[in-house]
Amino acid sequence: MLFALWLVTAAAADAGTTGPSTLSELLARAGENEALKASATCAFIEESIVEQLDSDGRVEGKVIRRAETTVKQSRIVSRKVTSKKVEGDPSSMIQKDEEPKGEARYSAFHPNEQRLYRFELLGPADADTVKVRFAPLEKDEKKMQGTAWIDRRTGLVTHIDATPSDLPMVLDEMTLSLDQEETPCGPQVTHLRMSGKAGLLFFKKRFRADTKLSGHHVP
Repeated sequence: MLFALWLVTAAAADAGTTGPSTLSELLARAGENEALKASATCAFIEESIVEQLDSDGRVEGKVIRRAETTVKQSRIVSRKVTSKKVEGDPSSMIQKDEEPKGEARYSAFHPNEQRLYRFELLGPADADTVKVRFAPLEKDEKKMQGTAWIDRRTGLVTHIDATPSDLPMVLDEMTLSLDQEETPCGPQVTHLRMSGKAGLLFFKKRFRADTKLSGHHVP
């Protein structure tokens, strides 16, 4: 019933605001947004809290960071940590500052990536967005699977909940959630949350991270 109501609402929208009516049209519009994001050069502030948890979910230690970051064509080209605070007794793995790797990473909705994934339209999430399930045709630790929320008028991927389609050796589990918005640099990630369990052999730790990205601008 909700899906039928959404279709009626979409059909009744003004011609100037009516969005894609099929999955292929929605993916094409989403691809345009992801290509725009991938081509941008953008600077922003990262504010993150990474916590290490015990088996009961209690915080053993945390690292609070603030960094100035610049991305170019989906590659992190610079990250300068401007403040860092360590609380409790987090492992060295959590305390280590991540260095830019210069590797471009694209979402499943980038036009060059879509052929490597399968997509399923799940229906409306609310009056403005639809949900699309995605998964790679072949499992890969660098490729995610999950559900995306897409603005039905603009094609902007506004939210993603995902997990790796194949876990790397050091990860036992991981979930990821992100939000995207229009910024002065075009579509960009503004909030990222992760949780999971990682480590080697008998040294395994649970973790969760919350990162907010703000002040997006073209450098």
